Amino acid sequence: MLNYEYDLPDLNDMGQGHKGNCLHQDATSKHHKHFQSFQITTPDKKTFSLGLNEVGSGDAASIMSSFKNIISDLGQAAQNEPEIVSRLTCSIVSTMSDQGAANPLFNQKLKEFKESLLPDIVENWENLDINTQTEMAKMSSFFCKMHIFVNMASEVDKCLQVFESNVCNGKNPFAFEWKESGASRLLFMGVKSLVLASTFALI
Repeated sequence: MLNYEYDLPDLNDMGQGHKGNCLHQDATSKHHKHFQSFQITTPDKKTFSLGLNEVGSGDAASIMSSFKNIISDLGQAAQNEPEIVSRLTCSIVSTMSDQGAANPLFNQKLKEFKESLLPDIVENWENLDINTQTEMAKMSSFFCKMHIFVNMASEVDKCLQVFESNVCNGKNPFAFEWKESGASRLLFMGVKSLVLASTFALI
């Protein structure tokens, strides 16, 4: 459970600057069910799990609905739902997710949700100038590109299995199989001939 008094920054303390939390979110599918999770990393590098729940799909609206349900549950657990929802949402100043197509739209929805809650927790919000309001509502978005390497690993593993199978069966792992196209064999032979010709020319 989050220690809200410690983890949530004081948004009213404009003199000390606005320091907030980073929201991480990701989803996965298991047995034809889709699950969404959220985590918070605080400025002092502590990470807390907000929760995980099942969603109908992976679109931005479903992600946003999942987020609202989870922070609402946290608010009810803390017996101070409206304030916790507002303070937790407004403490977020950045997001981190993968490069899924729905994530930029979710980030925009989250920013709009935060903007709608700021007047509830910031004293004299209406008296602040536009630049200050804009600065407090600002949110940065970061996207992880490591999924490319993770997906590549599964394909490399398939290739390694074929290579190891050929070696164990005494086959030449560099030889062409009958399933390869004639164009591939012709291309390989042409490149190999050019390499050999250039080698003899150097000799």
